[in-house]
Amino acid sequence: MCHFQATFDDFPCDTKHKDIVLESGLFENRDNFLIFCQNSQFQFETLRRAKYSSMMNLNHLLLCARSLSFSFKMNTN
Repeated sequence: MCHFQATFDDFPCDTKHKDIVLESGLFENRDNFLIFCQNSQFQFETLRRAKYSSMMNLNHLLLCARSLSFSFKMNTN
């Protein structure tokens, strides 16, 4: 049963996303993320710093995804 079925009757409840799910130990729990941010000196107390820190977290995930993709391509050859 959909929680928002009355509001969104036009959309099916069981939509499947075709996005690739990237696993990262960074976001497995709060402590891992906190330690990563502390070691990288990422701060979120102002909007400016929060934007930068968020961008750098996304960049880290992108680099991890690229390295996984590269290592996968190397292993298949």
